Amino acid sequence: MKSAENYSTNGKICTWAFKSFRYWLWYWKSFTGSKKLSFEVYGVEINRGVAREAKKKIDIIIADARSLPFRKNDFDIVISNQLIEHIIDVDSFLIEINRVLKNKGFVIISTPNLCALHNRILIFLGMQPTCLHVSKVQVGNFLKGVETSGHMHAFSPSALKDLLNLYGFHNIKTLGTGMYPFKGFSSKILCELFPNLAVYILIKAEKVLEFAEVIKH
Repeated sequence: MKSAENYSTNGKICTWAFKSFRYWLWYWKSFTGSKKLSFEVYGVEINRGVAREAKKKIDIIIADARSLPFRKNDFDIVISNQLIEHIIDVDSFLIEINRVLKNKGFVIISTPNLCALHNRILIFLGMQPTCLHVSKVQVGNFLKGVETSGHMHAFSPSALKDLLNLYGFHNIKTLGTGMYPFKGFSSKILCELFPNLAVYILIKAEKVLEFAEVIKH
């Protein structure tokens, strides 16, 4: 990972969903090792009830993630926490992130890992991965009957990297968080050693091409 001095410590952040707001400083520290930053933070939320609560903390705009009311090259950082798996049209979502990010700005995306250790074991046993939802409730695994949060997609680390490359993002760094059935220190160490087996993928990618340039390539 690059040291903190390689990153700007001020500018504008766009983050989706109020629940993700509490994580953005942790994401920053994970990738830079620093808590020193001063950003204008803009939240995007489609749920009016959640947006109403979030406005007590940060500026919130009610909008669809695939059509943002921001100018081109407006943000230094875009954070998407546990959202991309809910988006039907992932391609349009990433094109929009590319549009609102400044050149050399970066996106941080967190999502459940299809290739997590527990999902690999489930598939080996002929069972449904917990992060890929085919119903309103979990089916085909040990969580049978538990209500799901409606994941439309499930990503492997390699698929998410390829998608980001496809839409003009490079210099990709990957972390993993959480590893079932382990907890605490053992989980942390295993995630550092085997990030592709972690429960969640955490990816930082730098915008190096405008989408129009991506099409030419």
